[in-house]
Amino acid sequence: MADVEEIIGQTKDGRLIVYFEQAGPASYSAGGFSVPIATLRKVEKIINLSNDGGFLMHPAKVTISGNSLTIPVYYHYFQCPVACPAVGQEVATGSNLSAYNFKGIVIGF
Repeated sequence: MADVEEIIGQTKDGRLIVYFEQAGPASYSAGGFSVPIATLRKVEKIINLSNDGGFLMHPAKVTISGNSLTIPVYYHYFQCPVACPAVGQEVATGSNLSAYNFKGIVIGF
């Protein structure tokens, strides 16, 4: 379950619109970190993703499996480490992202 989940709306056909917040992992794994959305049985679409650390995230890169999201995180130019990889390169395995909050809006049932 995400740290925060809140139903913020419903579509005409009964699907729920859910806002979530999740603290980043203490040790990032290549390919992304998992965020289960307990409010839903199945996530159908990601509307928005953001974070308070300036990292890049893109809904098209997220893997959806049932009600769980696997969110890959990428470096952005202004928050790269000293030996900065290219903008858009995935965060290094083992990186501590626990100081950052990751937020999103999803639709599902």
